[in-house]
Amino acid sequence: MERGYGALIEAYAAPLDIRRDCPVTLIDHSGARVRVVTPQGELFARAVIVAVPPGVIATEALRFSPALPAKRDAAHALPLGVADKVFLKLDGPEDLPIDTRLFGSTTTIETGSYTLRPFGRPMVDGYFGGEFARTIEREGDGAFAAFAIEQIAAVLGSDMRKRLTPIAESGLGA
Repeated sequence: MERGYGALIEAYAAPLDIRRDCPVTLIDHSGARVRVVTPQGELFARAVIVAVPPGVIATEALRFSPALPAKRDAAHALPLGVADKVFLKLDGPEDLPIDTRLFGSTTTIETGSYTLRPFGRPMVDGYFGGEFARTIEREGDGAFAAFAIEQIAAVLGSDMRKRLTPIAESGLGA
């Protein structure tokens, strides 16, 4: 059964003490041991692996001591675009193929890219990028789902509207 990267990470992390809702605010690498500061206290380690979006470093939401200005400046300089997702529950999925890509339009950049039944699940996930995604973000909560449902219905038939229910979406308003 395909379960994705999350299942792999979960299996390897099983013996570890995992803390959720405990963001690291400072990594002090000035001494022999690294000091990691969180709202739940401090941790000490020989080394740390920092895997955060570049914006976290660029805005110094995560600070380092001593500071890492070259890393911060590099994170600031990255030309990152917008990438948003929407997830829709699919009722009666049996008539649609598993793990199939669908493009809302092939004639405009104002479109979504959709995966029908990812991993065989009764859902559709949609991806939006660039300035078009930013435009939809400005429309507020529910805008990605509404757009995706209309686009999918235009391609697969109007009956799809009643089969699709929003689950979640990313974006500034989410």
